[in-house]
Formats: sequence, C-alpha cells, structure tokens
Amino acid sequence: MRTLLALMLTVLFGCCGSAAADPPGSWIPNVEFSLEDGDRAQTLTWISGWSYALTAVVREQAADSKDRLFCLPGRESVESRIMLDALNKQFSGKRITSEQAAAVLWATVKKHYACSQQENSNAQR
Repeated sequence: MRTLLALMLTVLFGCCGSAAADPPGSWIPNVEFSLEDGDRAQTLTWISGWSYALTAVVREQAADSKDRLFCLPGRESVESRIMLDALNKQFSGKRITSEQAAAVLWATVKKHYACSQQENSNAQR
C-alpha cells in the first residue's frame, strides 16, 4: 500500500526538487481545505485518483455514443489541477467529507468537459 501511495505521489508531483528549481509556470498544488482526516498528500492522492478514474470512464465510452457523460479532446486527461481548483474555490478554509468533495468534482467535470464544449472547441480549430 505504501508503495502504491509513493508511486502515485511521484506521478502527481513529477520530479523531485524544490519549488525554486521548477520551470516558470509550473504548477504547485495548494490545498486550501481539509478532506476528512487526511493530510495534504492523502488529499492530493484522492483527487488524483478521481482524475485517473474519470479519464478511464471517458476512454471506455464509444466515441460515437450519444449517451456520453463528458468528453476529452484527443488523448487528454481529466486534470487534477481543475479538480483541486474547484474544491479550493468551493471549500477554502473548511473541513469537508469525501461525499461533499465528490459532488463538486462530478459537477466540475460535467461542466468543464461537456461534450458540446469539446465539439465547439474542435470546430473552431
């Protein structure tokens, strides 16, 4: 279990190093709420898990299905950054449950990755 957690954190945070060593414009996740009894690393891992799971759901949907829940352009992924930003905006300074967080994440994905939004974006290219 610890190995899995370490692997997920490595993937989430990328290469080791200080913030000063990061290239300009790189993202450093900032958690502004408390998710149940979890610490920062556990919260980021939980959000990352949501992102990976939702990305897998999209990729399993038939591309021509009219019942798609949401869409991703090309081979992109549901971004943890978008998920964390939504949770920070909604719950800054609060302690929340995973159920509260899940409701916000689901609404965020449906809004940000709506198929009509992706189709409009692709048509403009």
